Amino acid sequence: MDWGDGGWVGQEGCTIDELKLTAPAKVNLALYVLGRRPDGYHKLWTLMETISLADEVTLSGATDDAVRLTATGRPVPTGEENLIVRTARLLRERAGVSKGVDIHLDKVIPIGAGLGGGSSDAAATLVGLGRLWNLGLTENALMTLGAEVGSDVPFFVVMQLRGGSGAAVCRGRGEQVEVVEAPSPHWYLLLLPKEGVSTAAAYAALRAPTRLTTVPEKAKKTQEAYERGDVDELRQRCHNDLERVALSLSAGCRRAFERMVAAGLPQAAVSGSGSALFCLCGSREEAEGYAGVLAQHQETDGFEVVASGPNGQARPAARL
Repeated sequence: MDWGDGGWVGQEGCTIDELKLTAPAKVNLALYVLGRRPDGYHKLWTLMETISLADEVTLSGATDDAVRLTATGRPVPTGEENLIVRTARLLRERAGVSKGVDIHLDKVIPIGAGLGGGSSDAAATLVGLGRLWNLGLTENALMTLGAEVGSDVPFFVVMQLRGGSGAAVCRGRGEQVEVVEAPSPHWYLLLLPKEGVSTAAAYAALRAPTRLTTVPEKAKKTQEAYERGDVDELRQRCHNDLERVALSLSAGCRRAFERMVAAGLPQAAVSGSGSALFCLCGSREEAEGYAGVLAQHQETDGFEVVASGPNGQARPAARL
């Protein structure tokens, strides 16, 4: 195991009994799948931004050596199937920690939506336990361990260490994270179908990855538009190689896409492997205006409508 530059950095005199961390969702403004790697993962180029739709992870010191997870909100498994539990146990093993922890998850981000909820929860667990157990892990060490848990975890580790808000270009299978800045973060209109899409199934169904020769210039222009804060150009450059797959695998995702188009939204795009869709907006007013139109069809079309802003804003995502 390579813990990277510096690995462990000791801290002194720091005792924490409980920590609450916000675990934000993300949106993929662009996602190019560049082919399969020898290790079975796919090589990616993606631009991701965190949003205010978020879970909350509470870590409390335990009197024994057990790792326990409870949850409220959306139904989730609380055993070994949950990335939070696997992450906590992996960190205990690698760090040689004998302490236990009680973890509570308030689950808001839907499962199987392509919004990175499980990975964000895992990153919050890593960063939080590093503080709770006074381990003094470096960013590189946290990212390296996070990459063992999931491809999106290193991105969320970096965002956690930056206060939970921001954006980055991620390469490789997602573990290479380059933070990017914009004049101001964005607002989004989200449509969340009731049914999710399996990430593994989406990648398995992908038959034609993007040609490598077409990506560098497109990716460069997408990143430049983001860094300029040019919402109109960024809308045009939103791209997802998994979009067709997600629409074919999920009837709910397909209906939501059709509803966004029929409502005249300037853009409808799938985040990650779906099933969530989003429209990039130039302001909170624009996002909530579109949400108001779409919310009229919430019950009949079977999806939630959410106006979500930059993570860290005082006003949370509005569920309309």
